[in-house]
Amino acid sequence: MSLLKFKRIFFNFSLLILVVGSVFSQSVPDSLQKLLQQCSDQERAGVLNKIANSLVFDHPMEALGYANTALELAKRWNNQEEEIKALLYIGDSYFYNNDFEKPEHYFYMALQQSKKINNKNLTALSYYYRAYNFDIQNNLAAAEENYIKAIHIYDSLENFKKVSDLSYYLAMLLDKCGRKPEALTYYKKALKIYEELSLREDAAQVYNSMGTLYYGWGNFENAITNYNRSLDVMRTIENKSGIAQALHNLGLLYSNWKYYDEALMYYQESLILEKELNQKGGIATSLVNIGIVYAELGDLESALKYYEESMALYEEINDKSGIATSLNNIGDLYSSAGQHELAIIMLQKALILEKEIADQYGIAIAFVTLSELYLKSGNPDLSTKYNDSSFALAKKINNTEVLLSVYNNYSKISEAKANYADALFYYKKYTSLNDSLFSQDLFNQLSEVKSKYELEKKDREIELLNSKDQVQRTINILALSGFTIILVVVLILFKQIKQKRKAYKTLNDQNKEILQSREELVVAKERAEESDRLKSTFLANMSHELRTPLNGILGFTDILRVEIPDDELRGMAEIVHTSGNRLHDTLNSIIDLSIIESNKMEIEQAEIHLYELINERISLFKGSASNKNLELSFEVENKNLLITSDKKVLTNLLNNLIDNAIKYTEKGSVKVLAGIVEEQSGTLLKLTVIDTGIGIEEDKAKNIFEKFRQVSEGHDRQFEGAGLGLTICKKYIEILEGEISLFSKPGEGSAFTVLIPVKARLAANEPAKPKKPVNAIPDRQVFNLLGPVSNLLIVENDEINITHLRYILQDMCNIEIARNGNEAIRLAENHKFHVVLMDINLGAGMNGMDTAKAIKKLKGYNKVPVIAVTANAMKGHKEEFLANGCSHYISKPFSSDKLRQLIMEALNDTI
Repeated sequence: MSLLKFKRIFFNFSLLILVVGSVFSQSVPDSLQKLLQQCSDQERAGVLNKIANSLVFDHPMEALGYANTALELAKRWNNQEEEIKALLYIGDSYFYNNDFEKPEHYFYMALQQSKKINNKNLTALSYYYRAYNFDIQNNLAAAEENYIKAIHIYDSLENFKKVSDLSYYLAMLLDKCGRKPEALTYYKKALKIYEELSLREDAAQVYNSMGTLYYGWGNFENAITNYNRSLDVMRTIENKSGIAQALHNLGLLYSNWKYYDEALMYYQESLILEKELNQKGGIATSLVNIGIVYAELGDLESALKYYEESMALYEEINDKSGIATSLNNIGDLYSSAGQHELAIIMLQKALILEKEIADQYGIAIAFVTLSELYLKSGNPDLSTKYNDSSFALAKKINNTEVLLSVYNNYSKISEAKANYADALFYYKKYTSLNDSLFSQDLFNQLSEVKSKYELEKKDREIELLNSKDQVQRTINILALSGFTIILVVVLILFKQIKQKRKAYKTLNDQNKEILQSREELVVAKERAEESDRLKSTFLANMSHELRTPLNGILGFTDILRVEIPDDELRGMAEIVHTSGNRLHDTLNSIIDLSIIESNKMEIEQAEIHLYELINERISLFKGSASNKNLELSFEVENKNLLITSDKKVLTNLLNNLIDNAIKYTEKGSVKVLAGIVEEQSGTLLKLTVIDTGIGIEEDKAKNIFEKFRQVSEGHDRQFEGAGLGLTICKKYIEILEGEISLFSKPGEGSAFTVLIPVKARLAANEPAKPKKPVNAIPDRQVFNLLGPVSNLLIVENDEINITHLRYILQDMCNIEIARNGNEAIRLAENHKFHVVLMDINLGAGMNGMDTAKAIKKLKGYNKVPVIAVTANAMKGHKEEFLANGCSHYISKPFSSDKLRQLIMEALNDTI
């Protein structure tokens, strides 16, 4: 379930609250009936108008009768003001009877007559009624124009309550149009007036709507802050409807962050209050969102139950938008179950309703969802058509979340059509837009540092003032020894008292500022931590979601490029495999850079054999260099040199520098030089990578270490890549407190030199320690040589990965498949397996770690290797899995040979 569906439901709920809380909902005082019996004929029109106004919300057709009678009497007695009011209440009666075409005629007549008699209050009120009617009909331009005119008149009349009400409604309209900065301006205007007038309930409602705006903007920190402010105020004034609304919206946020337990808690609490208030629209919305949570958890039966309950309520109150929402989500359930045709039918029904109510946002969502469904059904052309329509609407309403899904669909459509260049183009659009939702504000960081400095400065001033006070008290005591001295001291004290009062006042103000600054720092710290958590969650999810399909792409193309006899088709498979590897490399670079920039990379010092490390790296790139007929070599000043540094960082550094050199070299050679230099600052490792490539011009060399910068850029660039390799190199070097320099001549080549502080020593010429042998060809014959080791359990819930694993391992052993944790435990109890391949994310129910621990507790499984085969490849994941039931680890995507080799190593460890 996408974020879009949560958002859409959220907006319907907010609109419902707005209508229910409208200024028109008033009860009829009993005194009006008595007044009607006692008043004169000339006064009767005014009383009838008051009764019509009191009835219009709950009993619109009864109000219509009173308003029509008032209109006739007003005309008879030539009472123009009451005639205008009657026209407004007639239109209002039709409005609340859901007949939105007729009101405009009466509102327009009222406007013309109020202008004619120059009654500003009634003119503003007429603009107000027209604006609200246009707003409901989604004639947004006309609604905006009338809201602004009404605001201007009420502002001139200094009717600030009306100014704030209309500013609030206009802000909601602008937010609906996607004009969020303008909307925020009007929200803040309304909020300021409500707070000045001590209208706490109205202020709380604005906080809630501002939370909605920030939510749609992707600014989740401000969203949750405003929702909580609204909740606090509503609880203080014991407004159950407002409490329910704020709780519901907090549920939306937590559901979007995939904290489903918290989301359900907020939804259920909101639902209880809505049932107490008998708010059927709110009940229906809570039900559908609870259904969404269950759908996300994989409990499709419970999800369908909640969707059907919500749809019945929406039908009862004739809420077409709500019905469309339920149909949309039921369709999503069918899609999850693989029943795409039924899903499309549901979505088409929802789209019809969205078009009836002219909900552009809902239509855009329906289009993009249908596009996704048609693609799954194998119809990329129709998928493109719907995606194009969604793209046009998303651009029109400036909705980021819809655009995100559109770009994702375009990438998948292009891939389905084998247009891989476009697929990569739209994928980059998707990731770029997604990343923008989690950008960090450097200014906030600088402000926090500045605030800390000011706090320290003021603390020092306080200490200084306190020490001066102590000295002054001593002087006062000594001054009592003589009358003359007393007179002098009195004068001194008088002056200093005045200074002290001023100083204490300043100090008191400063203390208040300090307390406030500290509170703000605490809030800022919490926000920063929340933002960091969100970004980490996002990166982990993106890594997992990309590695899983990449495993299928690389795995099957690895097989096809060997198995296909036709040279041309085999070449195509090779191209797909190469493209997949490029995508994998780009993903790894982005993840690496994000880890570095979030300051989460920890240095692990260890002793490294320098010659062996560089020899391994050179061997890794021999194939790439050979394909371009390049000579790849290296020199280390002493083969017995041992250095102490972070092996992983040095490995990644060498990989990036060597890969970069080969990429930009078409002929000649690439050479790596390594050695130790002694400087005044200490011992330094010196690494130099020299190539005979294209070189770098001086004006471009200064930018070469910036993110996403390359020697050739633009549409005519000659070299592929994300432009992150040298950026990551520089970051690695900075982490190790080193430096990198470049010497280059265009057309002749480049030399990158790295200097890193290390500890170094020469190893003794010791004989190499024998290593435990590992079988080089892990096939069924090798397994047979190992005796009874032949049974393999694969625990995996992704059908593509199951097919891939079964194919590459079927010649090695007997295979059993378990698609969830419970099934895996049952199979392990009834069979003897010699190795287990465990996926970590198994959907609803037990995860892979819990399943691994449960299997390890079974009789005979204590030493059975459990290999974590997972797309979770962020820093710390491997350590987490190995500490929780797994004995080995391999991240997706992986090659067939690498997995087979790991299985053999795991089995050899048990022999």
